[in-house]
Amino acid sequence: MKENNVLTGARAAHEYVHFFRDPIRCMRELQQKYGSLVALGPIAFGEPTKLHVLAIGPEFNRQVLGDPAKFRTTGQFIHGPNNSAQRRIRFGLTRMNGPQHKQQRQLILPPFHKRAVAGYHDLTVELAQEVIGQWKPGRRDVYADMRAVTLRIASAVLFGHEATDAYRIGHLLEVWARRNFSGPVWFFPVNIPGTPYHRLLKHAELVEQETLKLIEKRRRDPSDRTDVLSILIQARDDENRGMTDMELVGQATILFGASFETTASTLTWTVFLLAQHPNITRWRERMRALPSWNKVHEVFDSALVAPNKGKDFVRV
Repeated sequence: MKENNVLTGARAAHEYVHFFRDPIRCMRELQQKYGSLVALGPIAFGEPTKLHVLAIGPEFNRQVLGDPAKFRTTGQFIHGPNNSAQRRIRFGLTRMNGPQHKQQRQLILPPFHKRAVAGYHDLTVELAQEVIGQWKPGRRDVYADMRAVTLRIASAVLFGHEATDAYRIGHLLEVWARRNFSGPVWFFPVNIPGTPYHRLLKHAELVEQETLKLIEKRRRDPSDRTDVLSILIQARDDENRGMTDMELVGQATILFGASFETTASTLTWTVFLLAQHPNITRWRERMRALPSWNKVHEVFDSALVAPNKGKDFVRV
């Protein structure tokens, strides 16, 4: 990496602030200025101690994602102090490496088998209709609406249909994820009462406590449930080992983050683009009348038949 491509001091501070305000624009502008490889270094007094490297392009993607022995994943959320709830609940699949990653990935597969995924269909439709049925005509915040729909569905699919349990934990996780990417938390990670960082750590303790309570409740009543958490509790690897309670907490946290934020953003942009192209409704009706329409569904179904196929395409 060229020396000029390592930003420090005021230049690094400016880009850190820019990143938290508008990450996509920040990364695009850094690439335009410095090329496909650029790093943000220390701002003052040697902090932060580690470089944050932006590597763009298929070749860098291949290196980083295809060589786990050299590039070890550390997760996306704030680390938190040693032996803290913050550190424990963020320890899911995206933070694991080597044999542990392989074993946990095997345990996580059952909720995503074709039969399990098909079982979420009716519940997803029911919850989406329930939330959408509460909307009133007029000007609406699409992003807020899509987050509400996705939060309701993600909570129920992951933790069960009982709103008192599932939605409460889903809401706690949604707040926790948002606080993890708060600028004040990153720029002033000091654990003293009153700071955003301290509030994040206390909130992580609440997330851990509530999730552990639900896990205990599910273990006491191992009935024929289809939510992801219940399936994970029953999952066993080739040596008949299951997940510990803390492994379940970590995996549930990561799965919620993966299912909620990405889906809410995707739905928001989908609705936005559909609003820009009202003729899409007529196009859809024409496509449904085509003989090839059923073939489209066959292609999607075939992708769910064998969950082991292509599982190494990405590390998760």
